[in-house]
Amino acid sequence: MSNLLQMGTDFEKKLKERAVSTENMLNSEF
Repeated sequence: MSNLLQMGTDFEKKLKERAVSTENMLNSEF
């Protein structure tokens, strides 16, 4: 069960990182 929780946490981190990098890309374009 903790394995699944760890995967969920990693996934959430990746999503946040991707959201931040996407936001930075958009900000630098405009």
